[in-house]
Amino acid sequence: MHFHLTPNVSQTILVDQDYTSIHISGKPLDLKSIKIQIDSTITSLVDRINFHTEQPSAFVVFENPKKNIKIISEREVEITAQLFYAPSLDLENKFSKNKVDNCEKPTTIPASIWREGLTKPTPGRNATVVKHCIIHHTAGSNTNENFVDVVRNIYLAHTEGNGWDDIGYNYLVAQDGTIFSGRDAQGIADEDNIQGAHFCSKNRGTMGIALLGNFNLTSPNLSQLEALESILNWKLFKESVDPYDQYAHPNSLGSDLGTIGIHKDGCATSCPGDSLALLIPEIRDNVRTTLLACGLPLKIKTLEANKPVSIYPNPSAGNITIRIKNSDMKSYRVVSTFGQILQSGHLKEKTTITIDESNGIYYLLLEDKSGSFQKHKILIINK
Repeated sequence: MHFHLTPNVSQTILVDQDYTSIHISGKPLDLKSIKIQIDSTITSLVDRINFHTEQPSAFVVFENPKKNIKIISEREVEITAQLFYAPSLDLENKFSKNKVDNCEKPTTIPASIWREGLTKPTPGRNATVVKHCIIHHTAGSNTNENFVDVVRNIYLAHTEGNGWDDIGYNYLVAQDGTIFSGRDAQGIADEDNIQGAHFCSKNRGTMGIALLGNFNLTSPNLSQLEALESILNWKLFKESVDPYDQYAHPNSLGSDLGTIGIHKDGCATSCPGDSLALLIPEIRDNVRTTLLACGLPLKIKTLEANKPVSIYPNPSAGNITIRIKNSDMKSYRVVSTFGQILQSGHLKEKTTITIDESNGIYYLLLEDKSGSFQKHKILIINK
């Protein structure tokens, strides 16, 4: 459906059947001005726009099937809208989220189960040797708890909307820690070694993991992060790679791409959101600790060992000095335990900062010229 929208005049889409999601495409600046109204809820598209594609688009999953959808624009725009319907599927209590030991494969819901009642994916798969686990967010709702229906609608958006042969990700992780197997292996290889469609049209050597939700302004919860780390623990142990290692990749923005990477390492995109991206150093630390406990011999030194930094006093009342011994370090960020950036700035050989926050734990992230981070825990007391 094609629409010409005028400023602040709502366009109502009335259809003869229920739909469960909408995909809107158009020019980037146009999409920024658009809101979707469903019942009394108004949703902005700004944080849901996929900018790096040839035709930018945004995708919204409804919490309940709808026949009446309003599109509102702040400016005159031309858009195309596609509607999808995924019948609801109840898998509650059929699959447990059992915690696995160390580096075992975590429990997942097979695609053949969550895809029930939908058109099967198109045959044809490519196997790939994975060296890079790429983390995404779906830029969707953080409150929709019908995770099965969300995944089913993403499948329709990828297959019917984008015209792909299957869902783009290898795995999807819900907010409650449920893990969904993504792209169907179709007997070609193990599902974790099937080439997906998620990393800037250069997917060879990668495995895509998407976290349901939008993490531009808020961080994933503990259940979701633990599930993500369980996938990474298993996969990196299976492939015998270090979470701090890097390998050449044809579409990374630098010369090399990390074994744990994020979508925006390869494209001009905000995915997986700033709040999740800031947690990557901690995720690498946690995965490396688990891999060592599993007995994987790791010889790669951590960033902390290669780039010594002095931070003092710590604990402090908020006045902290950062002394660096490596000229590659260029900037710092002070981040809350929820992933919120509290302050940032450039680094000199000796930099003094004042953290005007309440007592508690914070993180100091130091970035070098390659975009790699060091993470340091700091404690504010006696405020």
